[in-house]
Amino acid sequence: KVLEVNMLDRHSISLQTDNKYCSLLSCRIDGESLFFHKDKTVKVCRGDILYIPSGASYSQSTEKEKVVYIHMDMSGNSHADINVYHAESSEEADEICNSFLNISKLWSEKRHNYYYHTLSDIYRLIASKDAVPPASQTDIPQQLINALKYIERYYAELDFNFEDVCKTSFISRTSFNKLFKNNFNITPHQYVNNLRIQKAKRLLKGGVYTRSEIARLCGFDDVKYFYTFFKSQTGMTTAGYLSSYKEKIGDD
Repeated sequence: KVLEVNMLDRHSISLQTDNKYCSLLSCRIDGESLFFHKDKTVKVCRGDILYIPSGASYSQSTEKEKVVYIHMDMSGNSHADINVYHAESSEEADEICNSFLNISKLWSEKRHNYYYHTLSDIYRLIASKDAVPPASQTDIPQQLINALKYIERYYAELDFNFEDVCKTSFISRTSFNKLFKNNFNITPHQYVNNLRIQKAKRLLKGGVYTRSEIARLCGFDDVKYFYTFFKSQTGMTTAGYLSSYKEKIGDD
């Protein structure tokens, strides 16, 4: 459950946090910070993903940073350690920063289905980057963790289907649907739809592919159905979305 998403610009700070009330994912868009936890010093730089479990006590020191924070209610995390996923290249750092900025934008604008879109992007980060250590996921069935990784890898394939997801994760379709909704407060279909919409938006903004190519790259072999799907999920046509995006870029 997502409680809050914030983006902050902060200068020199030094703070102490005891018994953190919720779990936290964060990314430095600019700057770097030092975290002190259980006699360990953790350095977090631009593009790294920092995970802090609920119940953690730590201190932080930084000279200057721009950071996106995601506060989440994730039960079963109180005994896990702080974890950092370090970006392996400047390109990956850019990718992660853009993901966090998009999550912040989705949350602040609160457009149609924004909560589902936010959850979708967060799950994608957790599944693809192993941002949350396994010890903190003891309350989530292993089948769902396996399913998330499978979905992340294959959701944009034309032959993607949930039967294969369930077969690979060794779970029945009925149990899968129920566990997914109970754990993530979203249906599997909504999750995959959100992944496809976010990819379609990225490709549209990139300006490299035609609409037909974008449809296929997002898992649709019928471009007309893709148009209908895109409008039902965003409230805009693909042309309308792209026009709105270009206007915003022009204003910036």
